Order: sequence, then C-alpha cells, then structure tokens
Amino acid sequence: MILRAFEHARAELNARWMRSVQAFAPRPGEPHPAGAHPLDWKRSGLSGIARGVCRSITEALLADIDERGVLVPPDSATLDRVVDKVDLWVGTASPELSRAFFALSIALQGAPAVTIRKPRRFTTLSLADRVRVLEALEDHPNGLFSMLLTAFKVPLATAAFEEGDLLASTGFPRNDLIQARVVR
Repeated sequence: MILRAFEHARAELNARWMRSVQAFAPRPGEPHPAGAHPLDWKRSGLSGIARGVCRSITEALLADIDERGVLVPPDSATLDRVVDKVDLWVGTASPELSRAFFALSIALQGAPAVTIRKPRRFTTLSLADRVRVLEALEDHPNGLFSMLLTAFKVPLATAAFEEGDLLASTGFPRNDLIQARVVR
C-alpha cells in the first residue's frame, strides 16, 4: 500500500516535471516561450494545490462583467498560460520560494472562512464568491490579509498582461514584451 502510494507520487512528480519542460521548450518561431530561457532550470515551482489556487485567483482577477451584468471568466488558454508562466518563474527561483508559495496557497484556501464567513476552500467557491473574497482581502483592516492578496495578485497580473490579448488591450504595439536582441 505504501509502496504503491510512493510510486504514484513519483509518477505524478515525473509527469509534472515533463509538463513543465515541454511547456517551455523552444518551438519554431518562438525560441523562448513564456519568457523561458535555455539556461533556466525548467522545473516546476508550484505544487498541485498552488497551481489550483493560482488558477482560481487568476480567473477571479481577470473576470469581466458582460452587458447583462453577469461575471464572465477569461478563456482557459489564458489561465493556463498565466499559471504556466508563474510556475516557471517560481521554478527557476529557489526551492524556498516554492515552499513559501505553497504556504501562501494554503493560507488563501482558508481565506473565505475569515473574509466572507463561508467555511469552504477558495478553489471550491463560485466565481462571484471568489471575487468577493479578493475584494474583502483587499479592504481588510489587517494589512497581512491585504499582503496575502498582493503576494498572488502581482505575479499573476504581471504574467497575464505580458502577452496575448490582454497585452493588446493595454495598447502595446507588439505581441509580447520579449524582444530578441542582436548583440553587435
């Protein structure tokens, strides 16, 4: 039983590592996808829990309101791109940062109990409730709660607005911020 659980955990880690390597491998016309560089570690920096939390937060941060007043989540490709990019960024940093992100993810999972008085995990809330939690964290009288939101909001929003439609919506004239430089 324990051996089977160990083998399953090892297989999951290997699969996650392969996904992270393939997601940032150079492709034709895109030598450095998602800002990856050939000298990067190419290891996953987010645990499964942290990936789920980052995806849920990104969905709530980038949600828009349509003409009927209904919350509309961003497309799945944008969410995947943002989470993969943050995963790369955390993976190329120290293992301590990865562990800190995991601890912050656990803290954010419990935030609904403190902010909107719902004893549920953040990732299981509806989109409207997740937006309410983020708003409550932002306006919380205790600054630690606001900093918890900031710890996720800054890297996720940076990753979201670095390329694609969200970058174009800012009026930036290129497809991405990465510009190949020729050293002479």
